[in-house]
Amino acid sequence: MKHIPVLDGIRGLAILLVLLRHASHHIDKGGSFIDSLFFTVTERGWVGVDLFFVLSGFLITGILCKAKGRAGYFKDFYARRVLRIFPAYYAVLVIFFVVLPMIPVLSWYVAGSSHDQIWFWTYLTNLRVAERGSFYPELIPNVLWSLAIEEQFYLAWPLVVYFCSRRTVLRICVSLLVLAVALRIGMVLSDFSETSVRIFTLTRIDGLAVGSLLAIVAQGGMAVAARRFRWIGLLAFVLLIWVMFGLDTIPREFQALANTLRFTTIALVFGALIAIVATAREGSLLNRFFSAWWLQQLGKYSYAIYLWHGPMYALVDSQLFDKNSGPLILDSAIPRWTAYVIVAGLASVLAALISWHLMEKHFLKLKRYFPSGAATPPSSKANDSSPSESAGPTSKHGSKEP
Repeated sequence: MKHIPVLDGIRGLAILLVLLRHASHHIDKGGSFIDSLFFTVTERGWVGVDLFFVLSGFLITGILCKAKGRAGYFKDFYARRVLRIFPAYYAVLVIFFVVLPMIPVLSWYVAGSSHDQIWFWTYLTNLRVAERGSFYPELIPNVLWSLAIEEQFYLAWPLVVYFCSRRTVLRICVSLLVLAVALRIGMVLSDFSETSVRIFTLTRIDGLAVGSLLAIVAQGGMAVAARRFRWIGLLAFVLLIWVMFGLDTIPREFQALANTLRFTTIALVFGALIAIVATAREGSLLNRFFSAWWLQQLGKYSYAIYLWHGPMYALVDSQLFDKNSGPLILDSAIPRWTAYVIVAGLASVLAALISWHLMEKHFLKLKRYFPSGAATPPSSKANDSSPSESAGPTSKHGSKEP
């Protein structure tokens, strides 16, 4: 699979959606219609995680298919994952569970989760939160649930690709989609909490399965994949709009069941988006948007931004200004929210840059000892990045492995 530069822009869109979502969470809206509409949209930014899932499944499966049959298939893959993911992840855990408790004025930030930290160190955060039935008081370590799902996928999926034929992998992907929907329906009927349904590994496998399915189809060429996914994505998009915004048109007792379809439809829409953007004509509107410098830079540093935006948001909230403080303008909270997003967003990017230049890029240099299955252009640099590792090394020459 050749490197596709616009995938960096897709990764940038994903982290932008997550940043907007968490900035809009628990905000006191104004009474204007614009506020109602605006925050209804920004609060749906949680779909950015689903975009990361789909992109991750697509990139990882493409790399595994390329490397299949090569010597060092498992060793090289797992070594590259460790070098990409572990340094920043465990640096965050050390800071939050070792350093912060030593600082009285900051120890409150992890007080609600420190007793469960073994789950975070072992990439089982999502299973612990699902068991609790609710998230922790603070944004960190809450965001680690999606990284746990991805790491669990990275652990198991290379075995599937290695030992199964292309057709069998396709069938497994489709089976995982069906399984995810069936499990969500079963958990809703069994009165599991919405949080548990939302973050259990097998109930959120849709995105990774769709991305993997797209990668398998793309073995015949991205143009083929785009043709096959375009209409699937369009139908899924129509259903998604109804699921996300029109649930009040059906009886309340059936709304939770209808809601179980949203993750699958989101995954299919994003699968189609990746295929269409990857094959968009150079110079077209889609190509220009996802090739934008600022969006690709967000994509490049998205993994570190994802890890650090929680504490940076908390820091801005507690030390600079609360997003709910200040007067409304024309009965709208959008102006003060915008100021908060700019300040907290810049703080998150700054933290990510520090993480990247002081630590991550140095570990990535070691990747040269563990070649991936995909050929890399001579001019590409080892500058991985992406949240939940749904994106990986990237450069202006193209999207490299996640």
